[in-house]
Amino acid sequence: MKDLKCVKKIMHHMDLFERRAIAPSEFNWKYFQNLTGRNRSTLWRDPEIRTRYHDVKAALEFASAASDALTPLQKKRANDQQRIRKLECNVAELEGKLESAQERLVEMQAVLIDRGIDPTFVLEKRLQRHPHE
Repeated sequence: MKDLKCVKKIMHHMDLFERRAIAPSEFNWKYFQNLTGRNRSTLWRDPEIRTRYHDVKAALEFASAASDALTPLQKKRANDQQRIRKLECNVAELEGKLESAQERLVEMQAVLIDRGIDPTFVLEKRLQRHPHE
């Protein structure tokens, strides 16, 4: 598979599965088919994806077997850690969206200044409609 963007996306999601940011029960080829819009045989032909898939699958199976031997307290800690990792991923995603919005705002201000419009005049009206904090 030559689409590097698609391969990168699949590898990222496999990392999320390995870190248990995504529920291990969802780990299957169908998940990656829905993610990329490609069929299983196309994904299977890529040796990098195939190898990584088997590695992650083995790691998840090992973790599942190991979790069966855990005490209730250890299971609770593992669940808490999984939730923390998922929340950290969500925070990172939201920080990226915030940064993107801030960049767009700066670009908008530059365009307004280029056109001779005072950005504070426009922004004051916007912020009054959408107050924050």
